[in-house]
Amino acid sequence: MYKLITQSNYYKEDLLEVIARNREKDLNKIKNPSISETIHYSNLCKIENAVNATLHYSKKYTKVGIVVDSDADGYTSASELFSYLEINFPSFDLLYYIHPEKEHGITDDVVKWCLDNNIELLYTPDAGSNDFENHKTLAEQNILVIAIDHHEVSGEPTHAIVINSQLSQTYDNKQFSGVGIVYKFLQALDEALNIQDADNYLDLVAVGNIADSMDISEPETRYYVYEGLKKLKNPLLKEMIFQFIGKWDKVNPQSLSYDLIPKINGCIRFGTMEEKEDLFEAMIGHNEGVMYENTKARNEKNKWETFLQKATRQAKNAHSRQNTAKKKWLGVLKERIEEENLNSGAIIAVTIAKKEKFNSTLTGLVASSLVDVYSKPVLVLREIGEELIGSLRGYDPMSLDTKALLEKTGLFNWLQGHANACGVSINKDKLPLLKDEFMKYVSFSTEQKEMLVDFVLSEQQMGRFIIENIHSHKKYWTKGFEEPMFAITDLNVDFNTVKVSSGGKVDWEINGVTYTQFTTSKELANLAGTSQKAIMDVVGVASVNEFQGKTTYQFEVKEYKIKHIEEFTKKGFGFIF
Repeated sequence: MYKLITQSNYYKEDLLEVIARNREKDLNKIKNPSISETIHYSNLCKIENAVNATLHYSKKYTKVGIVVDSDADGYTSASELFSYLEINFPSFDLLYYIHPEKEHGITDDVVKWCLDNNIELLYTPDAGSNDFENHKTLAEQNILVIAIDHHEVSGEPTHAIVINSQLSQTYDNKQFSGVGIVYKFLQALDEALNIQDADNYLDLVAVGNIADSMDISEPETRYYVYEGLKKLKNPLLKEMIFQFIGKWDKVNPQSLSYDLIPKINGCIRFGTMEEKEDLFEAMIGHNEGVMYENTKARNEKNKWETFLQKATRQAKNAHSRQNTAKKKWLGVLKERIEEENLNSGAIIAVTIAKKEKFNSTLTGLVASSLVDVYSKPVLVLREIGEELIGSLRGYDPMSLDTKALLEKTGLFNWLQGHANACGVSINKDKLPLLKDEFMKYVSFSTEQKEMLVDFVLSEQQMGRFIIENIHSHKKYWTKGFEEPMFAITDLNVDFNTVKVSSGGKVDWEINGVTYTQFTTSKELANLAGTSQKAIMDVVGVASVNEFQGKTTYQFEVKEYKIKHIEEFTKKGFGFIF
């Protein structure tokens, strides 16, 4: 069930040194990110062309469009660019386009919007690199496209200026998201204009990279993330931090990932068009001092709110609506997977019929939750005619690039996005072939699934002291330098004390530590509340959870194995092996 990465002793070795060794990272660079690790913007291909084009169009009144891509990286990228151009290019008449659904790049609706609004120059931050046909369509209408992006590109763009780290051989950092590449473009504009404005948006750079699950152990990315968190300026981010995190000293990549960024994404997925527009307007600093009446307030004290408070409240509410819908569909699809035996191979592909009322913005979110349940890659696919379109979410312990494995099968019409999180299209008649084709390219056994752990401890050793130590290093834990993974052996579990919440969470307490499984297995759910007892090994991560003034020392169970169970009978207890 688990495998120790390297021989380690929690009591004799420094915690961070063990994690750095196991993650194969330079601990000094982790603890002390340096500006010397940054890469000059000139290493990005086409950036000089984009700067020259921008300066050329700025010589006259120009209608400029910015496409706001449908995720947190897209919103931070677009707001960073919009704010910079609004301040420094007064000749630009700036308009922005927000996708009505969770779409990406230059869709046909974007083309129509450009034509309807007489756009002459179109920026697509964090998107647009692969939209070759619509590059050409817009070019034929004398509309220049400048894509500023970090996603993989499937060809050579010829009808647009595309700044993209994936196309830039001398820009080694491929773990810098769209908002980071936009920042580099602004650095180049700074130099051309002899000003210093780009650094005013480093807080957006930090949040966008964390939100897009970039590897924050990459030295350049880490430097900009931690610099951005030192220089929080964006009014909406500051309001959201106040509402969702509370204290400035608690702001770090983990707290942003768990407490703030999901609210932004929730609004993007489940907000009304007005709520999405309010979110973006607040992020670019518009209407900051305007007061609004909250018609849904329950008391006079909360009847009036600022625009920032309004946008923050709406994001929180949209996130809540999203979670309610996610919970419903997670249950539906788990049942479908079990009934149709879709869990028998190395990848799960579950389809949703056109007649089912499924909100497409949930596709990736539900896929991620299913990965947590089944510990393997998951495709959630929606039926559109003879085509199935949806999202892939990979499982890192199996492969860091599931997208590449799927491309090798030759079954897909397209796969676009990141290595373990991307959009997909496959024809219905090819889906039955996927299970066997995928197995040709991946080594997988349902019986020999091992999780890599940093430490192995006993039930008696895992306690509050260890969890407090992990919590004290919280500012360091990021994608690429994750918190320690523990295996706890020989846990004595009395299932009479195990509780299952209405939300599906299971937990029990041993030695002051609450062991929790957020996505409960059917086995544990059935055992909970019974008079049975068991000896188990569990694998997971430990943390301090603070909520409404209550502190919980928590161990999140990722995997478990019941070594033996004590079955109660009328004659007493007896072990079953």
